[in-house]
Amino acid sequence: VPNWSLSHPAAFDLKVIHPLNTDLILEASLASGNSAECDEVGKLSKNDEMCSELGWTCIPLVVEVYGGWGCEAQECFSRLSKRLAMQMELSDNEALSQIYCLLGVTLMRQNARAILLRCPHIPL
Repeated sequence: VPNWSLSHPAAFDLKVIHPLNTDLILEASLASGNSAECDEVGKLSKNDEMCSELGWTCIPLVVEVYGGWGCEAQECFSRLSKRLAMQMELSDNEALSQIYCLLGVTLMRQNARAILLRCPHIPL
């Protein structure tokens, strides 16, 4: 994303995780979104240096399959909603709600598509 912050580009690193993964189950048991936040830290440690060398800001967008987003993702969406609100003449909350709704529907559709692609073809 060009001109993300102070004319610096950003690289969004999206990941969908399952909070009941054995590596994340302890964090998931504490609160919704904890496993997403834990995974964000891992993504930053893995990719932040490479992005910095390229002059980019690394932004991990981690979501749990049950809908919990990590803090970095929430901050990113809040920032995007402010820009969207100005362009569409909406309140910040309306714009943020539209972002989350669109992302939720997109994730549900892609999850359904992935499941259907793994099913054997059943003639009707």
